[in-house]
Amino acid sequence: MAFPTALCASWRCALRRGASFGRQRGVLLGAQLALSQRQREWAEKAMEGEPLTAEHWIDLAEAALEKAAQLPCQDVLVLLSALDRQAEDLSVTLVLAARLTVLAPTMALEEILDAWQLLMRQPPAVRKKVTVMRALEELELSLRQCPLDATGLTQTLACLAAGGATRPELLQRLARQALELRDLGYQEMVAIETYFEALGGLQEPLDELLRQRKVLFLKEAPLPALLRALEAQPAAPLLEALVQRLEALGDD
Repeated sequence: MAFPTALCASWRCALRRGASFGRQRGVLLGAQLALSQRQREWAEKAMEGEPLTAEHWIDLAEAALEKAAQLPCQDVLVLLSALDRQAEDLSVTLVLAARLTVLAPTMALEEILDAWQLLMRQPPAVRKKVTVMRALEELELSLRQCPLDATGLTQTLACLAAGGATRPELLQRLARQALELRDLGYQEMVAIETYFEALGGLQEPLDELLRQRKVLFLKEAPLPALLRALEAQPAAPLLEALVQRLEALGDD
């Protein structure tokens, strides 16, 4: 939902005043400036779909510009999420994207993925802005450097698949990490395979390795492991493997 014209004008006027004051405070404090508890509550309500008054939106906008260069990561994400749910304002989006560019090297995997999704959900014209493109590049660079376990890899692939286009270099890096993982569960192998296919990055040797590991799991995994896999996500190959195992036990 775009803001009414009059509200947008008031917002941007407030942002210009806030930006000047924020630069002065940032120089003096040299530290992160978090949202107030009240502002964070408003932003979280907006994230959940609860309508905010024009005054509340203006206050959040002032906070975004006043503290833009010092906001901690979670505050940047909550503001972007609030805007994503209920409002559109390019100036606020750009200052938050610029802040993510700075924060990216220190962000945890979950934060990187949240930020990536929020920026990739922006309209194409916004994603083409230099500030947003730079933020996405820094997030991708940080993502390449993150050590990933099986859960982290599947979360990352799911995020990238939902966002669409992904650089081949990143897919190659993720494929190498997938090759290094051990003790993958059946659902994890299927998910990794599915996401790589959706991204156009399922190639040898990963394709063959996943196929072999799935076959090995179905043949040799302990019965409790098969049952847990079926409980987590019923699938025909798992059920067939379980039946064959039980029949083999009966023959013995």
